[in-house]
Amino acid sequence: MSARGPRAPRPFHVCFVCSGNICRSPYAEAILRRLARESGLGDRVRASSLGTLGIEGSPAHEWTIRAAAERGEDLLPFRSRAIDPARAAEADLLVALAREHLGAVREVLARLPRPPPFWLITAPGLAEIPADREGIADPIGVEGEEYRRALAAIDAALPPLWAAIRKLIPVE
Repeated sequence: MSARGPRAPRPFHVCFVCSGNICRSPYAEAILRRLARESGLGDRVRASSLGTLGIEGSPAHEWTIRAAAERGEDLLPFRSRAIDPARAAEADLLVALAREHLGAVREVLARLPRPPPFWLITAPGLAEIPADREGIADPIGVEGEEYRRALAAIDAALPPLWAAIRKLIPVE
């Protein structure tokens, strides 16, 4: 107990990982925050995101910003961050957006003495990722409709992921 009273438990930290951290993962981060808030757990969950390509400080892609705005999410303030061992160690759970990110996540986690678990967004709760699970396709390099499809796929993947995450959040 501190002089101000009992300390609140540290929020459960979920970190999404994609390639550039400018398309899929910023949106997944925003949606998880919304789901936590709507469930009354907004103060108990921290959402963040990182990218495997080492891009630092870039805004979300313009098509992602547009498609997210169509869904009521504001990604204008977002800035990308690259995955590294220190940032990965802050998370209680890492969630890769596609199978192609698993190798980079494993490489970073191998450098940690106590790595957090990681899942594929379309296989929540499974330590062994089924071969038929690919994750969310990267829309980079194409026009707006592909971004809308990617965000719709994230919208579909997040409720079962959130249900699995809720089981990991410590009870007060």
